[in-house]
Amino acid sequence: MKLARRNYILCAKLRLVQGKEKHRIERLWLINDDVVPNAELVKEFEGTLVVNSKDSEILNFIETAELQTKHIYLIDPIGNLMMRFPENVDGTKMGHDIKRLLHVSQLEH
Repeated sequence: MKLARRNYILCAKLRLVQGKEKHRIERLWLINDDVVPNAELVKEFEGTLVVNSKDSEILNFIETAELQTKHIYLIDPIGNLMMRFPENVDGTKMGHDIKRLLHVSQLEH
């Protein structure tokens, strides 16, 4: 859960620093098991969509269960996997990548 909290904080901050483009970014937490996050944790992650995806086809696109929990995935509004950020990503570099992608993308959500 420590990694999930770190990733959430990173994603929340990266969304905010996108300025006028922040409305184009949504945070989604895919739950890949039967564990239901406690209400306090969900409240802490306010603004993040929490979805149990255990039996969903979306998880088939991620190689292994271990990778499902170690990376941050960037998916466009039509469902295309655009980027996968490593476990200990540099937030500054990730922010620059997202800013460039939003600049060249014409898709709105």
